Amino acid sequence: MARVWLEGLGGGQPEIALVYPGPKRIGVDNLGLHAVFRGLNRLSFTDIFFTDTPRGIRSGKPLYEFPFIFFTFPYEPEYLSALRFLKYEGIELDRRRRALHALIAGGIAPSANPFPLWHTFDAVLLGESEAIIPFLEIEIYRSKEGFLSAISDKPWAWIPGQKEEGERARLSDITRTDAYSAFIERDSFFRGEFLIEVSRGCPNRCRFCLLGFSNLPPRFLPGDIVLDILGQLPVGLTKQVGLVGSAVAEHPRVREIFEKAPAHLLLNPSSVNISSLDPELLRLMARRGAKTLTLAPEVASDSLRCSINKPFENERVIDVVNWARDAGFCSLKLYYMIGLPGETDDDVQAISSQVKEIKRIFKKRVRVTVSPFVPKAQTPLYRAPFMSEADYKRKVSALRSPKDVLFKLHGYRKSREEAILSRGDEMVSLALLLAAEEGLGFSSALRKVGAIPSLYLDDPAYPLSAPFLRIDTGVSRDYLDEEWERCRGGEPSPPCHPGCGECGACGEGAHDPPR
Repeated sequence: MARVWLEGLGGGQPEIALVYPGPKRIGVDNLGLHAVFRGLNRLSFTDIFFTDTPRGIRSGKPLYEFPFIFFTFPYEPEYLSALRFLKYEGIELDRRRRALHALIAGGIAPSANPFPLWHTFDAVLLGESEAIIPFLEIEIYRSKEGFLSAISDKPWAWIPGQKEEGERARLSDITRTDAYSAFIERDSFFRGEFLIEVSRGCPNRCRFCLLGFSNLPPRFLPGDIVLDILGQLPVGLTKQVGLVGSAVAEHPRVREIFEKAPAHLLLNPSSVNISSLDPELLRLMARRGAKTLTLAPEVASDSLRCSINKPFENERVIDVVNWARDAGFCSLKLYYMIGLPGETDDDVQAISSQVKEIKRIFKKRVRVTVSPFVPKAQTPLYRAPFMSEADYKRKVSALRSPKDVLFKLHGYRKSREEAILSRGDEMVSLALLLAAEEGLGFSSALRKVGAIPSLYLDDPAYPLSAPFLRIDTGVSRDYLDEEWERCRGGEPSPPCHPGCGECGACGEGAHDPPR
């Protein structure tokens, strides 16, 4: 059997469709999908769709038979594929002409800026699913109009044309999490890993990172609960466990989790922060089955790294590579960015030098990904310009990679589209609608609706009055602007200490469900 369900599935007629806006092989390993499914399935029978599965994986029914259709969006570039999927499945895309279906979006991307979904979606639910879904228990069974009316007074509900402000919902009691696998898919990208989120948010507050700033303050699932969940996995179900989070290495009991998890399980952490690693932890990770170490130096210049608030030095990167080699890791994955504010050509060339040095030390497999920096709404760099194509080409030409390093470069066009979507408004939403309805490329649709790409890419005035500023993520705009000035000055900020009151995220916006 390719799929093993770990969640009680209930019965009755299908009521809710949950769509991941990408292929099944990738989407089944998205832990946000599992968390949303767990929550919605408690309200009513919930089926799951992917853009390459035209029928629900539970009922086999087509999408149009479901009155409520939920999407979870991790990334902005998935908006267009979602709209194209809806059109292919016979769902009216323009919400003002749609009578039969309610389209509801959530996820980290639209929670930061829902306006690119203005023309198509009936509502965007802002924030963490566990803090929202339990409050839909009555409303979900009503008509679309009744549903929208019922949520219209909720601070986390954004309703286009009706309520275009909102406040991120946050789960203060992380022990109420739903973020662990609801099912295991043997044919997935990660080949049937059981996934569990051990950390939510990150104390390091990297200034470019939407994931970190959208989930402040950082919260860690207590080690006893992690070990209890892992201890309840039936022997023989799977040996592979993915420890998910943007601060796995910062978990206060990370060593205990690796030491005390059931002996037959192989534990694979997601990307770990270089500043939080030491030789003992890396040996422990390797001993528990981790084969690949994923690191994000981001840049290869100490001063530039300090400006984005990752204030460890290149020497630290090399130390970690040495420790990983000695611990017995089989491969390294490295992530870098180009196009950050204040970057020079020397900073770009330093990436090549650092990769060369890393490969000299680590003789085994090394994979490097270089991506253009994309400014994200609700981060301190929300007002930074996106790099020009001429700068991109010049900087890419300066990159050199050893022949025995697997080198991947993210293209300019896709990153440019992501930058427009990240800070977009209703005009961008109209372009998405037109692109999906008429089969156009996104850039062609922008031209056809009269949108000006430079407004969203590098106009210094637009971000200061952009509509996404109407969304309150809990982090104050004053704090974001202070961090922007520190970025420009190359000044680091200390890690987040919950309760410090600096950014404003603590206390407000918490909506724990009733017990």
